[in-house]
Amino acid sequence: MAKSSTSDTVIKVRGKKIEAKDVSTTTASSYFNLEASYSLSTTRAEGEDNLITLSDNDFVQLIFEDDTTWFGNRATLGELFPAIQQKTRSGDEVAELPNKLQSDDTTRGIVGQLVLKLFNKFSKKTIDRSVQKTAENLQKKSLEGRSGLYTIDENFNIQDFKKIDTGKPVLLFIHGTASSTKGSFSELTTGNIWKEITRKYSPNILAFEHETLTKSPLQNVFELLQQLPDNIKPDIISHSRGGLVGDILVRFLNSPEGFLDESIELLKEEERTQDLQYIASLQKIAATKKVSINRFVRVACPARGTSLLGNRIDIFLNVLINLINLSNPILSFIVDELKVLISQVLETKSDVNVLPGLEAMNPDSVFLKVLNTTGSFENNKPEGVDNNLLVVSGSSKINLSLNGLKALLTKFFFTWNQNDLVVDTASMYQGARRKDSIQYFFDEDNNVNHFNYFSN
Repeated sequence: MAKSSTSDTVIKVRGKKIEAKDVSTTTASSYFNLEASYSLSTTRAEGEDNLITLSDNDFVQLIFEDDTTWFGNRATLGELFPAIQQKTRSGDEVAELPNKLQSDDTTRGIVGQLVLKLFNKFSKKTIDRSVQKTAENLQKKSLEGRSGLYTIDENFNIQDFKKIDTGKPVLLFIHGTASSTKGSFSELTTGNIWKEITRKYSPNILAFEHETLTKSPLQNVFELLQQLPDNIKPDIISHSRGGLVGDILVRFLNSPEGFLDESIELLKEEERTQDLQYIASLQKIAATKKVSINRFVRVACPARGTSLLGNRIDIFLNVLINLINLSNPILSFIVDELKVLISQVLETKSDVNVLPGLEAMNPDSVFLKVLNTTGSFENNKPEGVDNNLLVVSGSSKINLSLNGLKALLTKFFFTWNQNDLVVDTASMYQGARRKDSIQYFFDEDNNVNHFNYFSN
């Protein structure tokens, strides 16, 4: 990538320029201006050379032939197309954007090449927000302004929580990252299982709508436990990060101490002050709360974290965008907010620690070490918590609609093993130890991805 005198980056794109008014893009005009769009040529004989200048305020969107997309900045191009960076490292030559992306791993049936169809350049409008504030806005939009305990009626409408019918069992839904109860579980209504759920549990179907980016799982549980009514023994169905919330809840309702003394000492050594404050508050509430958990169905939980959040937030968010576009259109209205968050993260070079809700899913997080206490940390209480747990796990296999995303991810995770494109399959089996045997269900269908467990 050649640099201009103002430290801008200049690249060459061979293809046909498309007028902005003729481009179909969902990127919100309130945040970005579409500066240029190009339909890439598949051969040298087609199209013409176009020079594109990229500055720090510019962002790019790559759209591939299978409609896989990637949103980032000029540094992103160097990561996805290393030849660009290697060819013009001296800054004396204009590099050409390849019209194909080469997978770095063809050993597991992943498509070898991914054809680049469209290149969009955006400039970003001035946004006077921190990463934290941007994440708050995203959460508010995703949750449609709701936060706390609600009920779900037979038509899957979210309603204000009023009271429990003591004559029927209780079911609690805990949703996943950047999502909502509808975003995580509404696919249940497409089959007969929803009729069975409503027959058994209605009107005691509860939904915990909560902030998953700006709040830690410990804070989520603190707020949930404050609102849960006494004298209930709910079953739980969780998705993704919601399983971390459920595991913590089970810990404190099984024993008000929640964590072992050794785990508390570890948090002190790491100066996790806020975590310690919420643990102390949870211990007080749990000591008097008359609630216990019956069965717990934990679906695709990052109980030992996800490799996607090892150090980069933008990779994780790009994967969410693609899976929403492919499998979860009910969340399509938050895609623009996800792109804004990507832009804020890239501009500030923020790592995962800037958002407590995501930091909790970093495989190196101290929080996860405490949640997965083993060996010497459990010598005092090796029996584990008393709870019937069913772990639902999955692994994405060869699928034409997912191969583009898999090829992109090889640029960042060459050795990423079994996963559902968001969570490592091995991580789904971890978490708080149970006294009783754990049941397991493993889904390895060709259509498996993190957002479609409840439609398979």
